[in-house]
Amino acid sequence: MEKNCNNEHIRIALFHLDEAIKELNELSSTLMETLQELLQKEQDPQTHEKILETISKLQLEDIIVQRIRRVEDFLKMVDDNVVLEADKKFLDEFAWENEVDQEDIDKMLQEYKG
Repeated sequence: MEKNCNNEHIRIALFHLDEAIKELNELSSTLMETLQELLQKEQDPQTHEKILETISKLQLEDIIVQRIRRVEDFLKMVDDNVVLEADKKFLDEFAWENEVDQEDIDKMLQEYKG
């Protein structure tokens, strides 16, 4: 995320949301391609129908991305409007950056991808 934020924790949160959207889009595209290939090869009507249902459910990814974008917009609004030192201290207390190590998340994603 390129945006300069007033609060470092919000900047980090926006970065992570942006990365989550990128990963979600990448995974969704890969799954969609695989399902479409299976759909073309599958002859069994029941399995064919299950693949079609799965493709329909996978298309909900767009809705999920829209919701993540709304969270991003909210955080940007908070960042633009938090001006009091007490507000900044409150945000610092609830900063989640230290809760989970990003390297651990990246490692899990790499293991999942294979």
